[in-house]
Amino acid sequence: MRFRGIAGALLITALAWPAAASADDAAVWAAWTGHKEEQKAAAAAYEKAFRNWKRGGRPTKAEFQALVTADEQINALIAQIQQETAAQTASTTLGRKAQRLSIKSVDLLVLSNIYEMRGDKASIERHFKTAERWYGRADRQYKVYLRTSRRAWRTWERAGFKAR
Repeated sequence: MRFRGIAGALLITALAWPAAASADDAAVWAAWTGHKEEQKAAAAAYEKAFRNWKRGGRPTKAEFQALVTADEQINALIAQIQQETAAQTASTTLGRKAQRLSIKSVDLLVLSNIYEMRGDKASIERHFKTAERWYGRADRQYKVYLRTSRRAWRTWERAGFKAR
């Protein structure tokens, strides 16, 4: 009789434990995927600046500056998301891994944007060879970001969260 009581208590605890762990991971997920409207607005501002920059003829200083401003807006937003994600505590192994990869991907995206902004600023100063080097570096860094970001999304999916 006593064994059944202990076994029942262990069973209830075992069944409740994944729910509590998932709740902690869900808080990390919510922090990571929050700010959808701000993300859309920042992406739209960047796309508009990029379209204007890509339009025929040589880009003007104002068009380069619009790209820099859009990148700064994106960096500020994703830095905020990164801080909110890092402030949460994941309780499962997959949740911790997904959180770590998510934070790392933000670091890589910010660095890529910084390199791009340096290239834009060099272009404004008409240092085109320097600008091309910064743009190349930004492209390489962005490819690393894409790999890390894909790993993060796949890990979130393995943890049971709908990634897209």
